[in-house]
Amino acid sequence: MEIREGHGHLELTLPAQNASVNGARRALEEISGLELHPETRYTLRLLVTELIANGIAHGGGEDVHLALDIMDGGLVHVEVEDHGAGFEPGIVSLPPGDSTSGRGLALVDALADRWGVIRNGGNRVWFELALR
Repeated sequence: MEIREGHGHLELTLPAQNASVNGARRALEEISGLELHPETRYTLRLLVTELIANGIAHGGGEDVHLALDIMDGGLVHVEVEDHGAGFEPGIVSLPPGDSTSGRGLALVDALADRWGVIRNGGNRVWFELALR
């Protein structure tokens, strides 16, 4: 796991393995300049966990990249990029039944203040949360 950190900034390159999800969570706890309300911290951690897990599952076995920046105006901006085949986000909804997968983007849609997908030879899902 490669980590680059500055005040209010974090970049991680994570290998495509399940242990990377915990590594991303630990890095979030240690970032300088990130003082969050407990509910916002929980939401950030949940969304990063879901997107890293998606990147590992659908990224074709290649590394997953996480970037976090504290923005002017009281926002945290997060991007998770993988090198999978891609997808069209369309309308996001929970999967039917008691499926344990397919909930990542539904959670991002429900909990983030803004989010989107950038396709640039891979998949970059970004979201923003207000620092409450």
